[in-house]
Order: sequence, then C-alpha cells, then structure tokens
Amino acid sequence: MMKSHSGPQIAIFSLLLLQLFWFEIGAFTICTSRCVHSSGSRASTATFLARYRPDSNKPPPPPKKNGDFSLSGSESERNWIEKSSPTGTDSDVDEYTLKLHGPTFQVGPLSLRIYNALMENAAKRFQGDKIPPELIPVYKAYAMDMTCREATKAALKHNRLKMVESAANAEDSSMPGEWGNVEHVEILSSSQTTQTDDNIIPEDLQIVATLESIQEAVSSDTWSPGQAFNFVVRNVKAKLPELTLKDLMKTLNMQDMAKEMGVDIDDMDIEIGEDDDDEDDEDDDDDVIQAEISSQDLPKVNYTPMEVNSLAELRQDCENRCNAVPISAAAIGFAGGSERGYEILTLEKVRADWTRVFNAWEKHGFNIIDLGSDTPEEQKLAKMWKVAENFFSTMETKKDTAAVMPKMEVVDGGSQNSVVGYASYDNGAMLFLETRLLRKPNDEELLPKEVATIIGNDGVECIKSAQHVLLDVGREVARVAVASSVINEAKESDDKEKELTPSLSGIALGMDSPLASHSDEQAFASATLIVDSLMDHGRSSREELASEVVKADAEISMSPHRLCRYADNGKNPSASATEVFGAHTDTTFVTVIPVAAVSGLEIFDNAAGAWIRPELMARRHWENERMEQNKIPSATVGENGQPWHARYVVCMPGELLELVTQRQILTAVHRVVAACGGEARISAPVLLRARPKALMDLKKLYGSNDAKVVGSLLATCDHMTMEEIHNALQPSSTT
Repeated sequence: MMKSHSGPQIAIFSLLLLQLFWFEIGAFTICTSRCVHSSGSRASTATFLARYRPDSNKPPPPPKKNGDFSLSGSESERNWIEKSSPTGTDSDVDEYTLKLHGPTFQVGPLSLRIYNALMENAAKRFQGDKIPPELIPVYKAYAMDMTCREATKAALKHNRLKMVESAANAEDSSMPGEWGNVEHVEILSSSQTTQTDDNIIPEDLQIVATLESIQEAVSSDTWSPGQAFNFVVRNVKAKLPELTLKDLMKTLNMQDMAKEMGVDIDDMDIEIGEDDDDEDDEDDDDDVIQAEISSQDLPKVNYTPMEVNSLAELRQDCENRCNAVPISAAAIGFAGGSERGYEILTLEKVRADWTRVFNAWEKHGFNIIDLGSDTPEEQKLAKMWKVAENFFSTMETKKDTAAVMPKMEVVDGGSQNSVVGYASYDNGAMLFLETRLLRKPNDEELLPKEVATIIGNDGVECIKSAQHVLLDVGREVARVAVASSVINEAKESDDKEKELTPSLSGIALGMDSPLASHSDEQAFASATLIVDSLMDHGRSSREELASEVVKADAEISMSPHRLCRYADNGKNPSASATEVFGAHTDTTFVTVIPVAAVSGLEIFDNAAGAWIRPELMARRHWENERMEQNKIPSATVGENGQPWHARYVVCMPGELLELVTQRQILTAVHRVVAACGGEARISAPVLLRARPKALMDLKKLYGSNDAKVVGSLLATCDHMTMEEIHNALQPSSTT
C-alpha cells in the first residue's frame, strides 16, 4: 500500500512515473534489437562469477593491420540478444535468442568448477569404486549445459530480464536442456592464458571446431571442461522483473536528484509492485560458486556497538569488531555494487565533492582513487611494482644476498615504534620489508640502508618516489574526510537547533561564525591544521623541518612503507582460499594501499555485511573503461606499457582518523586472503601514522577541550602526545 508523503516526495513520484514509462518502453525497444543492452544492477557476492561486462556488445573496431586486435567469430556480433516471439502463455513472458562470447562470461573456468563438483559427488556416490566410464560424457554434458544456463542468466539480467524456468527445472538445476536450446557451439583454443585476479582469460582465441549441439561437442571429444567456447541458445523464456521504488530510483541513478529534493532513498519504504525477496532481490548466479560465497554471511558473533569514552574503550571496540566478522574465505570475492559509495574517484572529484570520500568510508570502509593513465603518479607506482617483485624474487633465489637484510627492529634515533627490517612468518607464507624515510634538510635516505644492496640505488629512488605519491594521496583524503566531518557535525547541530559551540582552529563558533554557516573554506583550513599537526605525511623540505608543526618530530618518519608478499600457507588444502592475515584495524590516520596485480585484500563492508575485494572493483573499472574504448578488456598492460593496476590506490580510515572525526568515520576492519595453490600476492601499503611528539592540543585544534563540545573520547586525549595515544590503542598483548 502506498503511504502518504511530503511535497518533495510527491515531486519525485511524478518524475518517476515518467521515468518508469520510459524504462518499460526503452527496455522493450532495446531488447527487440540485435544487440545487448546493459543497465545498473544491484551487487551480490557472486558478481564476478560470470559477469556480463556492460559494453561487450559494442562492435569492436576493424582488425588492425598489425593484428593487434583479434577476436573469434564475427567481429560485429560478439554478443547479441533478440526477441524471438511471444510464448502465447503469459503476456509478460517472451522468448529470446542469444549469442554469447564464452571468454566474456568466463565459461571455461566456470565449466571446470561445475564439472569438478559433479565428479566429487559421483566419487562419493560410488564410494571408492571407479566411476563408470559411460557416465563421464553425461557429467561433461551436464557441466556444459549448466555453464551455458548461468552465462545466459547473467546476460539476461543485464538486459533487465529474468529467466523464466519451469517449476521442475527451477527445483532441479541439473536438468539439462529444459531452459533453452543450445546450438552452434564454437570450441575455442588459446596459445596463451592470462591470469587476471581469480580468473583465467584466454588470449589469441581461435575456433577449432563448430558443432551443432552440446551432445555433439561432448561425444566427439572436441571439448573438455575448462575449455572456452561460444554458443547460440534459442527459445529462452524471460520477462521483465518487477522493481521496488528504491530499485528503480537507484537504477535510474536518481539518488542525487532525490537528495536535492529532500528525499532519502534509503529511508523510503514505498513500493511499486511486489518485491519478491527470494527471487528478484538476489542475483541469479552460479549455484556451485554461490554456495561457496554464501559462507560469507553476516557475522556469527553478535557485535553490539559500545559507548566509547576513552582510548581503552576505543581499542576494545575495534577488537570486538574484528572478532565479529566471518573468518571463512573464498576464491571468488565480492566486487561491490553500482551505487555511489562504490565509485572509483579521481583526486579532482574528491576535491570537488568531499562527501564522496566521507560517504564511502562511513558506509563501506574504503574508497579507491584513480591516479589516471599516463600520469607521473602511475609511472612511479609502476616502477615501484617492478622493484618490489625483484626484491622478493632475489630474497627467494639468492640466499647469500638475502642474508644481508637486517631483521625487524627499532631503529636508532627514532620513536620506540619506528621499526625497520625484514621478517618472515608462517613458514614463509608472509614476508615483510618495513622501510622508513630518514629525513634530512636537503635529502632523505631509505631505511634499512642494506636494502640498496638488493634493489640498487635506482630501486631505492623508485621506492622513495612511490612512497611520496602515496603519502600525498593519504594526506589529501585525510584532509577531505576531516573537513567533511566538521561540516557534518555543524549540520547536525543546526538540525538540533543548538547553539554552535567553539570548534576547530580556535575559531569561536557562534551562530555568526564562518563554520556556523558551513564554510567549506574554513572547514578545510581547520582540517588541514589538524592533519598537518598530527599526521606524519613525509614532508622533508628545509622549511618544513624548521617549522613549528614538525620541529618536535624525530628525523625518522613514523609512516612506514611496507613491502609484503602473501601466499597460501597450505594449512587448508581442501578450501578454495584461506585467510593468511586475519581481521585487524590499523593505528593510522589513513592506510594507502596500491592496488595489486593479484587480489587478496578484503575489507569488511558494513553496508553489505560481507567482505569486499577493492582490487576486483579496480579491475572491473579497468575492463569497463577499455570496452568503452573498444579495446580488449582482458589485457593486463595498457597501451603505454604500464600494468593495469598501477594507476589505482585503496584508501582506508584508521583508528586515529576515527578519533579526530569524533567517530563519525570508523576504522576499517580488513584482512588478506590467498587462493589455495594460487599465485602469491605482492602488496606495498603506506601507513600514515602520527608524529610521535605532537600534542593533541584540543584548544588549538578544536577551539575547546570541553567534553560537551569535543566529546568525552577526545577530551580524555587533551595534551597527550600522539605516541602516547598510539600506544594506548595497541592490543593488550603488545606494547
């Protein structure tokens, strides 16, 4: 039943009725044409299973003379869908014919997983006896058919369509052939394969055989599970799913318009049509992989937010949050949704709209920054990745050279928390090189100095340059986040009709003050003072070393650049993936992590209630951008010769940012997982920590040390050094 709403909401409904009319007509028009249309859709934890990439229907450019662009099949008909005819049984149901490009939907890896699952079940059924040879072709046919069905579902879903199956087939997913007629199967081979995150995508595809049916492909022994193939499927019944009002507004990307009209989409409970919780709300992805992903349910340990009035309570709350998240891991990760909080932003967009970072951190615990292609920042990070790979390769292969690296220990002349050196844990599954900058008026050195014997002086310069790129990004997003929290706090005070009390930078915040009117300029100036006074962001010029802000600092940077190598520890061989570095939080303002070539970083997404892989989000962004440019999406290197991931960095809030934003932004709970038997993951995070001797001077930074103004948590920190605050936030088992 539709409930009454205020004027702005009525305006939204009027606009939606027009949009809805366009939506229905537009979907019909597009689906009758011979192309594949994509629309925004809600995310699920199985998004990367057989993802239909939004622009893969676009006809690629003509083949280049040098042969750089090569695709199997017709160049202009890589993927398409067309309406065949009405079914005559339900006015809402139509029949469709689709042609699907197998590698786009990753049918090779998917078919192998399904086949292996079938064979495992068969082995249990025959209890140690050999599986009858005559059943092997049957299992292969089932695997191919189920793979075709899941790929077809994915393509339909991205055309705003839902497959309609018979009741029997819906209950028994192993009944082949009843959902559509698969024909014209093109078996593909590849001379080379490329590992992309958790997927293997063939390159240089060639059609080695064209067969008329699945049965012919299996009986002729032309196809084997794991091998890519294209196919045409006819007589697929599908219909447009019903949408809730929230879904429609999000699909039409109307969040911003609604917000301007005073309507919060997340708070709206009005529906248009019925909302089938068991069917339409969930992605219809592969049952085999979905079973693996479904282990990532909401935390089984109940987490109850606690009132935090001291550093000890903040530390305990972080530990409680880490203990509440799931510990199971899966090789396939959640890659995020399509709503605003999952956007990948440039620094220009971050500066233009501060709320983007604040909302992403508040809801999801991270954001991804795109430094851009062909930029100096991308080039510096690309060089850093080569140095990191060479370092770990040398440490593995040249034991004599590796012996010169000092073990991790506190460096002379620094804070008690200034650790540098090399360490190996869990029988070599985790390797760490902790580096720091030794700041001098005219230069800076990289510690430990012994690292130069392995990576050379050029390598040292590469690491230093990349570190400053990451430090600068961290400083920028920290300032934006703090400034947003200032504006947000002021707005909340306005909403409560309370007189604004003194706030940041010693400015009296009466109703006539600049911040009382939500001045972005004043808020940003105050945020800059807080960040630059407390956070060690690596500045090392003569002027800065002599300035009041940093003169109390040690010469050794408190913000380390950590090179890491994570691999499967072999402790859980029956699983698809394992947790190699457990859930934890960082005592940082911001942790900046360059996106790695192999995914493995997972952040607990509070809004989704699941672990999310930001590196898969970055990969999806790269592939979608290339398809918009009519370039092969499976490439791992750009036209400029740089690795695809060198332009992306992940930014996560730490415990210190939670403190200075008065807990408006919570620290990110994160971990590292590794695919069992998979490729090792190299990572290179920078942890932006505090200047150890800097004082938390609340009157200087916030204008008041009154707990009624700054909150009881911050009030307990007044005139503590940042090193004291850092130590108080460490787990009780460590110092």
